[in-house]
Amino acid sequence: MDNVNGEMSLQLRNAYERWMDLQIKSCKGERRLRLQKGLSFSSKKFITHVLWPAVGSLDGWFAEYEVMDFKDGVRYLDLAKPLPFIKICIEVDDKGTHGRSAESYKFSDDRFRQNDLVIDEWKVLRFSLQS
Repeated sequence: MDNVNGEMSLQLRNAYERWMDLQIKSCKGERRLRLQKGLSFSSKKFITHVLWPAVGSLDGWFAEYEVMDFKDGVRYLDLAKPLPFIKICIEVDDKGTHGRSAESYKFSDDRFRQNDLVIDEWKVLRFSLQS
């Protein structure tokens, strides 16, 4: 968990490690490779400071969740909880990759990506990481 490791309680750290191991074992392809590299610093901070304190569990949540977009491309959601009655997507953006330093194409593509998710009935919650 790199720099975030020291911020995690022992209970969260154990739950996080079990959660990641289970996800890696249960998937293949690009998603598996992404998970093996580890979650982004932004996603780890969100889990540590928002999701875990609010919910107290990682059950039912998926990291780097794979979805198809309307152009038949694959997209990966930072965190997702796809339930039969509601699909929740959490995106955690840092200013560097999604704002000030984002290339014009990337910035525009992020907006289309969110629109595709909303059209597909995902509830998209965006959070920013202040560095």
